[in-house]
Amino acid sequence: SSGINAENGEFKTINTNYFIQTNLRMAVIQEVVSTAFKVFGMDRIVSQEKLEVLIDVVNKLTKEELDCKEEHLQKYSHRYTKVVDEDLFHFSIFYVKKGNRLPLHDHPGMHGIMKVLFGEVIVRSYTLLEDQPCIRGDGRRTMLYKKTTDSTYKSSDPPISLTPNSNNIHEVIAKTDVAFFDCLMPPYNDNCNFYRVTNECENGVVELICIGSEPDVSYTTEPRRYSGKSFHIHRNRS
Repeated sequence: SSGINAENGEFKTINTNYFIQTNLRMAVIQEVVSTAFKVFGMDRIVSQEKLEVLIDVVNKLTKEELDCKEEHLQKYSHRYTKVVDEDLFHFSIFYVKKGNRLPLHDHPGMHGIMKVLFGEVIVRSYTLLEDQPCIRGDGRRTMLYKKTTDSTYKSSDPPISLTPNSNNIHEVIAKTDVAFFDCLMPPYNDNCNFYRVTNECENGVVELICIGSEPDVSYTTEPRRYSGKSFHIHRNRS
């Protein structure tokens, strides 16, 4: 069975095969990083069980923990903070000004977790229904997807997740000025692909066309240095 020993805060267990040592006085971002190394460092297979363990920890993150403030957006429409960049996973913070978005894009072979830190964001996600392409008259490929998410999220909501086979294509629209913590396992090896909705069918089914590695809207993401609580990287070499 799986669970957390909440009484003494010493260990979490996953099916009694994995043990994650935690410290109730530890900064949450340290717990997130340590949990990611201990869970995903054992092998490169990301199961739903492992994902749920990390989701539980990510859900405890706050804007105060990561020093995320609306004033950090300043005059920019998009800002980006790299938190951790490892072979197995990548953690970052995105800031998006009200009315702007991250265009419809994919995460090939990846798992992801997104936690809103402040503001409100609309997330529209799509899951592949068929692997047989539809060929348009101009010879371009479209694929059939189910719109699986079209909801507004804020910091009090639990994290949103995606897998290689579920919710893997999404767009993120800032309903207000917003910041969110983003986890990707594994990181991108290359650029993501961007998409466009070409036809809306019945029952939430849509046709999406891949438009390549450049989005259909132009935007610049301004970097911002991480200024949240400190943490240490401890890789398990055993």
